[in-house]
Amino acid sequence: RRQQLMPTPTQAQAHQPLVQTSSGRGVVHLTMDMGVKFGWQRGGDSLLIKKVTPGGQASQVGIKIGWEIVGVNGQSVNNTATFNAAVAQIKATGNTLAQVTFKTAGMATPTR
Repeated sequence: RRQQLMPTPTQAQAHQPLVQTSSGRGVVHLTMDMGVKFGWQRGGDSLLIKKVTPGGQASQVGIKIGWEIVGVNGQSVNNTATFNAAVAQIKATGNTLAQVTFKTAGMATPTR
C-alpha cells in the first residue's frame, strides 16, 4: 500500500495567490515555480501579459490578461532581459519558487 505524500508548504504555496497592497499602489504578489512553464504569453520585449493558457500555472494562480510583470523576488524588472536575468538567478540557487509582482490592468504607474 502506497502512502500519499502531502505537498510541502512551499509546493502548495506555488498555487495560492497572495494579494497585497504596497505603498499606496496596488500590486499583486504571486508565488510561482520558475522550474515549470509559466502558461502566459507576453508581447515582444514587453512584460505585459497578452494571453493566459487555460490550466497553466498562470491561470491556476489567477494571473489576468493585461497585467504587467514589475518585479521578481523584490527585484524590479522592466523588460524581457531583466526578467530573464532574475529568473536565471533564481534557478541558479536550486530553489525554483519565487514571488512575482504584477501591476494589474488599469493601475496608474506611480509618479515620483
